[in-house]
Amino acid sequence: MSCFLSGKSAEADEWLAQAEKINRQFAGHEPLAFLRQLKAGIAYLKGNYAQAEALMQEALQTFREMGPHTLQWYLAPLAVFQLAQGKHQEALECIGEVESLIETSPPGDMASLDALSMLAICAIMLNDPARAARYHQRLLPASGLCINFLIDRLLGQLEILLGQPEEAGRHIEAALAWACQEDFKIEIVFGLAMKAELVLLNVEPEATKNQTAVALLQEAQTLANQLGMAGEAAKLQGRLYTLVPTPPSSKDVKRAQNHLLQDQTQPVTPSSSLASSSGFPVNLSERELEVLRLVAAGKSNREIATELFLSIKTVGNHVSSILSKTGTANRAGATAFALRTAWFEVFDSLNVTAGG
Repeated sequence: MSCFLSGKSAEADEWLAQAEKINRQFAGHEPLAFLRQLKAGIAYLKGNYAQAEALMQEALQTFREMGPHTLQWYLAPLAVFQLAQGKHQEALECIGEVESLIETSPPGDMASLDALSMLAICAIMLNDPARAARYHQRLLPASGLCINFLIDRLLGQLEILLGQPEEAGRHIEAALAWACQEDFKIEIVFGLAMKAELVLLNVEPEATKNQTAVALLQEAQTLANQLGMAGEAAKLQGRLYTLVPTPPSSKDVKRAQNHLLQDQTQPVTPSSSLASSSGFPVNLSERELEVLRLVAAGKSNREIATELFLSIKTVGNHVSSILSKTGTANRAGATAFALRTAWFEVFDSLNVTAGG
């Protein structure tokens, strides 16, 4: 993992392959399960969400056999990987199981704090203030610690969601200072992105704060690309599109067309930070792209549900997933993302029909 976070993605893959060969010589399944969950985390950071989920599911077969306390350490990331793919129902079931495991543990237990740090990410991805408030209260005593990620940065993100910008500013500045001092590059990426969000909350002229936020987001995106964090780089690109009214170049549109024309049954490697393994922007599914089109047209969830023959709850889940994947805070931001890119023109020109 240290190789990957230093930008040495190929070297990290080599070390993991060697470790897997060595561990296959041992009788126990735990070492292989640990390696698989590590590979799942790297796949997630690369934007390979389906692969991350599959690897984590394999590892969890062993961790479940080892008992509830071990499972508590490793189950929560599965919900994050599922939310990244828009699998809200599966993720909510996983979150419920994790919360049940936490309730059986003593307060301050490290396994509980580890799980809570991942649940905090889930609350942010779900844009769920009620969950955010619960997890924030339980994570606050862990301020200053690094558990999976910097807790101060997670607290800051939760506080932005809860409408507490002053508290968020203190936590995010503390996390970013620590990350820079320790050269914790992945947290520098996240910290810069969150600092940009705080800037946008300031009561400054729109043009001034947008310029500052764009510079921070571009710095974060450059570092994310250097580290091979394709998933995060794509989210940052989506956020940038809401601030910079510049459509993709003709070259980017051509790349999008090539991705859409590829056989979707085969693995797809992104050739641009604008495209994902699904062939659509920032890992949007076909259905999410169709929902985004209707959101941009100003339709309500009820109207979208009627038009697409979906339940209102399903539409709401799609909208939450779209906001998470495009790095936008609300429907207006998602609409700006949609209108400032040429993805819908590509989508229409290829006569792609949205799926279920």
